[in-house]
Amino acid sequence: MINLPAKLKLTFSSRSSLLKITAVLFLAFLLLGLLIGYFIEKRLKNNGDAFLNTLNLREEMSYEGKITYVDPNFYPQDDVKYVLKNSSGKDIVLLSSDDEKLTVVEGLYAKVFGEIRLAKDNKTEILVVDKVIISNK
Repeated sequence: MINLPAKLKLTFSSRSSLLKITAVLFLAFLLLGLLIGYFIEKRLKNNGDAFLNTLNLREEMSYEGKITYVDPNFYPQDDVKYVLKNSSGKDIVLLSSDDEKLTVVEGLYAKVFGEIRLAKDNKTEILVVDKVIISNK
């Protein structure tokens, strides 16, 4: 057995009281943590339900036609450079994309997928294209 100096030796009563203090502190912090977790979860659930009610969920739309370039000066605030036209040449929907996928398929018939958003004028619909499938027409 290791001989410790007298100052470092703990008596049986001091060890017992140290264990009791540790156990009490452990239980106190455990209860405090559980209470905080309960109230935070309850608050997040209430805020989450309100958020889901205000969230405007949109489904993915698809259109088919010929992708045609349009002058960006017609829609300067909306970053629209392409329009989808049907076989008779009538505009179906304005197209916008974050990358160059529309540039690659310009002039081709394709099926485009994405979400509809309104232009800055809150009247014109713009399809934000996520996916393009080229078709043989």
